[in-house]
Amino acid sequence: MTLGELALHVAGWNEVFVSMVKTEEFAPPDIPECKTMGEIRQAVKDFTEKTKAAYESLNDEDLEAQNHSSIPKLKGPKKNYLTAMYDHEVHHKGQLFVYARLVGVKEVPFFR
Repeated sequence: MTLGELALHVAGWNEVFVSMVKTEEFAPPDIPECKTMGEIRQAVKDFTEKTKAAYESLNDEDLEAQNHSSIPKLKGPKKNYLTAMYDHEVHHKGQLFVYARLVGVKEVPFFR
């Protein structure tokens, strides 16, 4: 994936993982075609806002409810979807940091 595609992939799938806690629907995100960095930034911002709203709507009962996943590593409480999201994001952020360093970025943020 290109740098922009990778940023959109992470942001789009984060929304899917968070929404799965409520819906259990595992459907690919609707990622827009972006031609400029400004469009990519706006799409990432839009995905982030939707993800935050979905996350803020969750409660303890949602997180502890048992899921119906067919994926063995995800079986159990629905909060496992958030763990999968985190692992997915960490994996791809590592790639993004390599891309950034390849184009000369000296310091990349470290956050958890």
